[in-house]
Amino acid sequence: MNVHDELLNRISCKKAITFAEFMELALYWPEGGYYSSLRPFGRTGDYFTSPLVHPIFGTLIGRQLQEVWVMLGCPDPFWVLEMGAGNGSLAYDVLRSIKKESVDCFSSLNYVILDPIAGRGVESNFEDEYSSRITRIRASGVPFKEFVGCILSNELADAFPVHRVTLQNGKLCEIYVGLDEHGDFTEVIGSPSTQQLENRFKSLGVTLSEGYRTEVNLRLPAWVQQLATVFQRGVALMIDYGYEGLKYYAPERSMGTLSYYYNHVQTSNPYQRVGEQDMTSHVELTTLQQSAQENGFTLLGNTTQRNFLHNLGFSYFIDQIKEQYSLRVTRDIEILVDQEGLGAFRVIGLGKGMEHVHLTGFNTRIDEYCDLIPREPLEYILPLSHHLVNNY
Repeated sequence: MNVHDELLNRISCKKAITFAEFMELALYWPEGGYYSSLRPFGRTGDYFTSPLVHPIFGTLIGRQLQEVWVMLGCPDPFWVLEMGAGNGSLAYDVLRSIKKESVDCFSSLNYVILDPIAGRGVESNFEDEYSSRITRIRASGVPFKEFVGCILSNELADAFPVHRVTLQNGKLCEIYVGLDEHGDFTEVIGSPSTQQLENRFKSLGVTLSEGYRTEVNLRLPAWVQQLATVFQRGVALMIDYGYEGLKYYAPERSMGTLSYYYNHVQTSNPYQRVGEQDMTSHVELTTLQQSAQENGFTLLGNTTQRNFLHNLGFSYFIDQIKEQYSLRVTRDIEILVDQEGLGAFRVIGLGKGMEHVHLTGFNTRIDEYCDLIPREPLEYILPLSHHLVNNY
């Protein structure tokens, strides 16, 4: 059954479903859900992510992973689990940069991609020495225990299904999805489906104004709890766009942060092009960090992507690239640190069994780490066919 028919069937049975259920089906249903194909990614898709801009992103993430490996005592195997990896571009860039900088780290590394939707990534076109180190697992949970290594996520939590709510007559109501007299999707206002919705606002100390509309990500705490049960020792690095709780629910965001995208254009109706357009919301970072601390994680850092990449040597690479390539190339690469775009994304570092470490990505004293920056030629970070900055 395709996604549209499945939605109609569920709404017919229940009269209405939560927006979270609607969003989950629209994005992840195996027959016609948005992520059931690789079409969304890249130049011809609906959006691009940092790993698709230029391999310098994966190179610098790889540098941070090497530091984690050393801090863990150089374990073999060293597990890297990337959740929501899309087409696998980040995995390949990380692997080829680590191989160039640390053969020992590369030889111990096992890279696992975990996605709820089975997919064929760009790694199917890579050299055997890299593709053989990538294992793809299709699962909604995390099938690991006693994990020693690093868990990566880039723009993952923003795609978690969210509940939509509004304040009417001084009471919190939930916005459900039903059918109108023509059989089209429509909003239905009702009582909250769970007390967790009201509890979230109470825990944040947030009071909504009359008519305020927004969303609540109830999946976030459960996800963090699941990660905590997986780790023995290691680091979780999460990169996404988001706000702290009070800023997230500020008066100026009275319509929430939910956005819909089709072919790089923002649209306004979640009920059109179901399965063909992306749905996304900002990540509410206060709940993320509170959940992490409640589950035994230590907050290792919270900074912007701009700061994180610069701390790991972004400027050094840009200076080298400027010497060899056109201004257009460097300008496009600097999209990654643009304070009005990708550079404003937040990078959260969480540690388990690593309470007193200081990761370079969160440390502004980069001069202390200059010796870590390689002086080898730049061939291994040249863009490939799947990168947006390519063949200039």
